[in-house]
Amino acid sequence: MLESDLALAHRLADVADGIALRDFTGEPLVFTEKPDGSPVTTTDPEVEAALRAIVAEERPGDAFLGEEVGATGSGPRRWIVDGIDGTIEFVAGRRGWSTEIALEEDGEIVVGVCTSPALPLRTWAHRGGGAAGRARGEPTARRVSGTASLEGARVSTIAPVDVLDGEALALAERLLVRSTYVEPVRHAAVLVAEGVVDLGLQLGGGPWDYAALALIVEEAGGRFSDLAGQVRIDGGGPRLFSNGVLHDAALARLHGHDS
Repeated sequence: MLESDLALAHRLADVADGIALRDFTGEPLVFTEKPDGSPVTTTDPEVEAALRAIVAEERPGDAFLGEEVGATGSGPRRWIVDGIDGTIEFVAGRRGWSTEIALEEDGEIVVGVCTSPALPLRTWAHRGGGAAGRARGEPTARRVSGTASLEGARVSTIAPVDVLDGEALALAERLLVRSTYVEPVRHAAVLVAEGVVDLGLQLGGGPWDYAALALIVEEAGGRFSDLAGQVRIDGGGPRLFSNGVLHDAALARLHGHDS
């Protein structure tokens, strides 16, 4: 069944790509602001609505949670979608945005797809099946790094360090002590899954921001948790993606207990 669900997730990603690329020009776009000050375009809810309609037709018993419209339906299976993840990048005409699509079953994420058509790049996983990705050509397996020391470890953040402030910036700087910062040209979690970086710190978000990426990193051999070490996609942020080996040491450093 998971193979069928993953195939549906790829179909959803194809639809999302088509809508988003229609509107993405590589130039700044018109947007409005949500109550929290974050940008939103007409593309965000359009992508979400299109995917919601397909799920309703293909999996009528499944629930759906999206960033823009919220929750519909109930039951043990729930699709979790962020129509445009990285809207700041999208409206600025930069290519580092994506659509996140996940399926949760009985409280566990079992399918995840992160599609970034402007790069182009798509990364995906299903529970027990490993993680894979495709930029151009045939898909290849994704695997986290084997880095075993925080000294010189490669770290990326979402949002980028240069736009952080306050406690978010303080956390990022704590993790970056004696480490190497890598600009998030792709989502930090995708960079972790690829083995390009060892640690990815996401300072805030909702379930739609974490669900697909958490599974992708886990299936690539890494770990995902909140700062208490708990695997949870609700409750905001921050969240840590890692190669697994460094996870506990990174959490300790984030709590100021680095030796």
